Amino acid sequence: FQIKKSELFEDDYKDSEIILAEKIENNQFVIVRNFSGSISSKRGYYIEKYDNSLKKISDYEFFIEESLKERYRRTLGVFFINSKLHIIEMFYSLDKKQYICQATTINEGKAEKQELLAINREDLAGFTLQNAIKGNRDGRFYKEPYNLENIFSGKTIKDTKDTYSQIIFCLNKSKSNFAIGITHKIKKDEVLKLYVFDSLFNKKFQKELIYDVKDIYNQNLILSESGEE
Repeated sequence: FQIKKSELFEDDYKDSEIILAEKIENNQFVIVRNFSGSISSKRGYYIEKYDNSLKKISDYEFFIEESLKERYRRTLGVFFINSKLHIIEMFYSLDKKQYICQATTINEGKAEKQELLAINREDLAGFTLQNAIKGNRDGRFYKEPYNLENIFSGKTIKDTKDTYSQIIFCLNKSKSNFAIGITHKIKKDEVLKLYVFDSLFNKKFQKELIYDVKDIYNQNLILSESGEE
């Protein structure tokens, strides 16, 4: 194997994180990073394209226009298809008392937003977006982190029977369909709400699974190429 490095660069804003890095058409690469300012409240994304020698071709900064009535915004998934970048986010609307899932499509510096889901707070009993554990981008659920109060005993959140919430985003190989999974608890049962969309953001179907947490632990979510399974 051979390692190549790009030229060194510095971020204009602090706390950036790579959320997408993949090969696209014409042997180019796209790298997307989210960022937040250490002093300013600016948040957004760096979108950069490189040739196959890792020489930067273009870059663009997309800023998130945040309302004070939109709280706990989380990036669920990012994918690049047909020369367009799609960013799937979720936030809580103080006005509507709903959890909103939104798709932002960026094409040549122009952004279009589309609402995918609006879920009433009472329909997600026990769910808290600000404390939700976000799953890996390949459809794997994160294992629960250690409970700091019991770190010396090695017990996890599931061991202590604490309530937890998870959000998972899954994209199939052809990028023709993606799924969003949200877990929450109702009494002793755990609920997994599944929503499947095509690449044009049409909702194909939704499904709710209810099971006893003693018997089931979510491990992985895989979406078929047809988006039907």
